[in-house]
Amino acid sequence: MSSAKASGADAGSSNARSREHQQGNQGRSYTVTIPGTSTDRVVVCAHYDSINSQSVTGRAPGADDNASGVATILEALRVMAVAKYAPGNTLEFHFYGGEEGGLLGARDVFNNYAANNVNVLAVVNQDMTGYSDNNVIAVYQDFVDTSLTAYMQRLVPVYTSLPVVTDRCGYGCSDHAAARAAGYPAAYVCADTMTSSSPYIHTTSDTAQTRFYAHALQHSRLTVGFLVEASFW
Repeated sequence: MSSAKASGADAGSSNARSREHQQGNQGRSYTVTIPGTSTDRVVVCAHYDSINSQSVTGRAPGADDNASGVATILEALRVMAVAKYAPGNTLEFHFYGGEEGGLLGARDVFNNYAANNVNVLAVVNQDMTGYSDNNVIAVYQDFVDTSLTAYMQRLVPVYTSLPVVTDRCGYGCSDHAAARAAGYPAAYVCADTMTSSSPYIHTTSDTAQTRFYAHALQHSRLTVGFLVEASFW
């Protein structure tokens, strides 16, 4: 069971509010909300924890997996806050702990939402947005909602200058799977296919020097475009 606390957030003088979720001794997840005129929610999300697959006590800088996804969501939040954007649907920006341990933060948040009948219209997860040898945006096809996924594929050429490709994880590889398991429509956007993802993830070499910053910015543009459109579904 999670505990939570809320506070105001002076994000560009917007009406954003933050909320902290604590998953027992498994860490914390954070939600920043831009309230809309409707209580229906639209969620964009990323996990902030990292892991070293060679050593449980080894350094895990996690620049691509997943500081890049966090930066993608934070930049979208910054743009919306500075613009003092007034959505119809309530917008939520989620930052999960415990993804590398089994989607722990996302499972806690979405299971809690389901138990309390929270209406979430869409969840878009951004994981590993900072490394792309092929310079594409990948929209994944498994453990997702097919309609929302097709919608995200259509948005990529509208809001970015990159081509869209598709791939499959073959398992519940990131936090979108937790949202889907709780009954919510979810999509997963990544910087490339599984075989072309960063060779540095889960190692000490996943550092800022191996990130493609311009590519992550394209993901932020896509996120802002999605939020503007989905805020008035």
